[in-house]
Amino acid sequence: MLPLNMIPDNPILGIPANFRFAVLFLESGIWPLPEVRFQRVSGLSTRLDIRTVNEGGQNRYSHRLPQRVQSDTLVLERGLEVVSILNMSVDEQFATMQINPASIMVMLFSEQRLFGAPLPMEAWMFYRAFPVRWSTADLDANNPQVLIDTLEFAYSDMRRMTTSFARAGAGLAAR
Repeated sequence: MLPLNMIPDNPILGIPANFRFAVLFLESGIWPLPEVRFQRVSGLSTRLDIRTVNEGGQNRYSHRLPQRVQSDTLVLERGLEVVSILNMSVDEQFATMQINPASIMVMLFSEQRLFGAPLPMEAWMFYRAFPVRWSTADLDANNPQVLIDTLEFAYSDMRRMTTSFARAGAGLAAR
């Protein structure tokens, strides 16, 4: 990773910081209130599986061919919330085994604001996501820390989206 003084600055949005983000859930085409109180989001990755094919008459090299794209699971961590629409939905899906896939958007914000609202820099959209794991940290009377809930989602596709604000800033930086 480059030191901050080596990263080219986006003249509109500034240098991206990884601690300004929100998580939004789209279920049945309606945006509910954002579940923004996550302290950590991980699993923003995909990889291309390859297949090795050996050359028939040539033993000096092999062909490496793309096979399929694999994705990790999306992992969301936050302090335990006693009342949460998301928690109720996940609990209902696990209890009834009636899975209701939803789209999940993770948005990264810049330091800049427009009319008081932070400007989005980047977003990741996870399509047809459904919960596969829900865990709560151990209860420990000797550890006075926030109790953490971890929610894990499988999904069929992830798309990375650069916002129009970020593209405009990159265009100004190129001039």
